[in-house]
Amino acid sequence: MSIEQRGAFFYAYIFQRFGIIAAQARAGFAVNRNHDGWASCNADEVFAAALKAAKEALESADKTYRDINALALSVERGAALVWDAKTGVPVCDLALPDCSRARSLCRDLSNKEGFGYKVRECCGTVIDHRFSAPKLAWILENVPDARQCAERGELLFGSMDSWLIWNFTGGKTHACDCSNAAYTMLYDIYKRQWDADLLTALKIPEQMLPDVKLSSADFGETISEYFGGPVKIACAAGNENNALFGQTCYDLGKARVSYGSTCDVIVHTGLSPVISTSNIMTTFAYGIAGINKYALHAPHWLDMCTDDESNLAACEKMAYRVYKIVRLAEKDTGCPVQMLHADGDAAYGADGDALLQLQADLLQIPVCRPAVKEVSALGSVYIAGVFTGFFKGRDDVVPYWKAEKIFDPAVSPPERDALVERLAKA
Repeated sequence: MSIEQRGAFFYAYIFQRFGIIAAQARAGFAVNRNHDGWASCNADEVFAAALKAAKEALESADKTYRDINALALSVERGAALVWDAKTGVPVCDLALPDCSRARSLCRDLSNKEGFGYKVRECCGTVIDHRFSAPKLAWILENVPDARQCAERGELLFGSMDSWLIWNFTGGKTHACDCSNAAYTMLYDIYKRQWDADLLTALKIPEQMLPDVKLSSADFGETISEYFGGPVKIACAAGNENNALFGQTCYDLGKARVSYGSTCDVIVHTGLSPVISTSNIMTTFAYGIAGINKYALHAPHWLDMCTDDESNLAACEKMAYRVYKIVRLAEKDTGCPVQMLHADGDAAYGADGDALLQLQADLLQIPVCRPAVKEVSALGSVYIAGVFTGFFKGRDDVVPYWKAEKIFDPAVSPPERDALVERLAKA
């Protein structure tokens, strides 16, 4: 079973062995936004929605906890929540990834000599309010008594994944995976530990941070009251990371793009982190079978189409941007991308074929669209299944991956060059 968070909804899926969805359900939670760009939600309502979706999916599949090999979590990274270590009561609402309450703090940090370099060299990221740490620092600074309680070891911090794990296990497990840790702006992705200098600079007590595990790991068991008996939690990773695995992008040079409200490109760099010369984010791909894999990640918070743009113009904008990112990533890694795995709503929409054909023409490589749209959820259950032994290893799931359609380049290299030149001027 996979529980995937996308925006203000949780989607629960029951997967059969061959990646077929047997049942699914959805439940939402309210999001509060104000004119200053703050975005938050009630943390208890968040967990209630996740649990509701999971229960409804189980009921729809006519299954019980005994039928479930493992539970896998897939979430949007960058949220921030602080709660009481004993009671589980949050000290404030959960700050969502796009919450801008820490924007001014990030500006101050950017003006602090050497801090941006430190973040880049340690975390592989830039200073940005979309990561968890600035929001956590804001909470400790602005919520009454939060800092004092945190320093006494009375409070815990987590992103969406840690909050779900803590609740599902009845407070027994306070943990996250490497992909979510990397999105905090506090985690040294090279030494694989929380960075003491960054914690000191942001005045964050280390004891409130979750234990960091591989994406495929033992995150505890759900307490029996939720599903009638315990279910092992064996994966808890970011959506993009799970999708990379679900698209079977396992090795150096494999790449995946998601066309949706954001246009995300993530390129697998193998066992070694690659420091980009183009400001692409260095991060974990995932951690599985005792090994961390790395990636270059280029998230773009992209306005897809203005009112006066045609759908074709929007497709061209996305395709050209992805083309540029892939070329920069190839320069960073020294390894050409041989195939681009594509997903996201726009890839399956009315203009999806035109978009992916244009992408194949620009890159001069095949672009494939998977048969299963829910690649993040699929990847999470694959990762969980490898940990529990349901699958023998990552290669055991490869035969289950199927392409719905593959788009081969349909123009010659000179024609592509003319196309690139035209789009560059658009």
